[in-house]
Amino acid sequence: MLLTGGVSMKIRGKVIVVTGAANGIGKSLVCGLLGGGAFVAAIDRDEQGLALLGEELAGCHLSLHALDITDSDKCQLCAAEILSNWGRVEGLINCAGIIQPFVKVADSAPEMIRRVMDINFYGMVNMTQAFLPTLLESKEAHLVNISSMGGFFPVPGQAVYGASKAAVRMFTEGLYAENLSGGLNVSVVFPGGVRTRIIENSGSVPNPDMEKIRNRIRLPGPDRVAGKIIRGMEHNRFRIFIGLDCNLLNSANKIMPRFAIRIATRITSSLLFGKDNRSQ
Repeated sequence: MLLTGGVSMKIRGKVIVVTGAANGIGKSLVCGLLGGGAFVAAIDRDEQGLALLGEELAGCHLSLHALDITDSDKCQLCAAEILSNWGRVEGLINCAGIIQPFVKVADSAPEMIRRVMDINFYGMVNMTQAFLPTLLESKEAHLVNISSMGGFFPVPGQAVYGASKAAVRMFTEGLYAENLSGGLNVSVVFPGGVRTRIIENSGSVPNPDMEKIRNRIRLPGPDRVAGKIIRGMEHNRFRIFIGLDCNLLNSANKIMPRFAIRIATRITSSLLFGKDNRSQ
């Protein structure tokens, strides 16, 4: 048996669903897919953001769907609506996710932990299960789940977020293992730092030292990240690492994990929690 994992899918003419579509990387994915000739079903819980997206992309092959992806029943209904609208779905990109406030595990509220896991992991599971039957029926289909650099390398104050993204990785790769002989292509994406407002949106206030470093580092913007994801889909890449920081830490983590973690933690802890809170 030849284990091919499916035929590489070109996006032109394909119907692709994108979650987290109203802002950031998700919005850039929508624009990039439409620009490449795809038909897009855009999903987000932000109804106002979706409306603005629809105004900006008026006349494009786009449908808008307001949805809380943590509700599995509503995800099934949304999938049925999209299939009714378009007749088919060949691609799903699970981009919706949130970052946690920069707090240590000892200070993490149970409600925050559940919310991060509900959106980042269970929301992705809900959407995957809602669309998996139709994806498996297609001769050319691609599922993309967005993990994170934090899903394989620990960041102080982001243990919960990292755990949720590590779960995304293992779920995605397990799904790949289950469908080696089928037509479903699977990719898991590991973005490093991206030039968005993710820190502010987490409820944290960056200190001046963090702002100086962030301004000096040439982080990729969401359009560049979306372009790499789309190209990764079309070339059927299994793991997609994005950003110099992500690639460097991925290599360091394989060669000398304990040393890499200690050095990175000493640098980031002083920025996030102050010099008196560095790891000893």
